[in-house]
Amino acid sequence: AVHTDMTPEIADASVDLAFQTTSPSLTIEFQGGEPLVNFPIVQRIVERGQRRSKETGKTVEFTMVSNLALMDEEKLAFLLANKVQICTSIDGPEDLHDKQRKLPLAPGESGNPSAHRAAVKWIRRINEAYVEAGLDPHLYHVEALLTTTRASLERWKEVVDTFADLGCKALFLRPIDPFG
Repeated sequence: AVHTDMTPEIADASVDLAFQTTSPSLTIEFQGGEPLVNFPIVQRIVERGQRRSKETGKTVEFTMVSNLALMDEEKLAFLLANKVQICTSIDGPEDLHDKQRKLPLAPGESGNPSAHRAAVKWIRRINEAYVEAGLDPHLYHVEALLTTTRASLERWKEVVDTFADLGCKALFLRPIDPFG
C-alpha cells in the first residue's frame, strides 16, 4: 500500500515549514516505516533543504534511520554526496536480531533471509564509504538502536560485543513497541 506515502507536495511543504524555525540550524531526519521505500522523496527533501539553506543562510543537516534492506550503491552515493548520517537497528547477535526483524523473500528466493546479515553488510560498507569520502569517522559512522527484549537482557554481554564489533560508539536502548 502506498496511499500513506509522502507526496512531493507534502515533502515540499514539510521542508518549507521546517525552515520557518527561528533557529540558525536544523536537522531533517528520515524515519519509517522505511525511508528507502520512497527514496525519490528523500532525494527531493535533501535537494530542497539544501536550496532553502542557501536561500535562508540556515545550516541544514540530514539523518536517516533505516533497516538498510533496500540500500544499494546508487542510494549510498547520493546519501554520501549529501553527508546524510545513517542509523539502523541492531538487536544483538544474528539470532536475536532476526527473531525481531524479518525480511521478505525476493522473487525466486527460498529460505529465511537474515536481516542481521543485510544490516551488518551495509553498516560496514557505509562506514568504509564515509572514510573513502574523507568524512571524519568520529562524526560519520553508522550508529545502531537496540530494541530491548527479555531475550536481549539475558544476553547483554553478547549485545554489547555485537555493537562494539560493528564500531558503534554508543548503545541506545528502547523498549519494544506493542503497536508495530
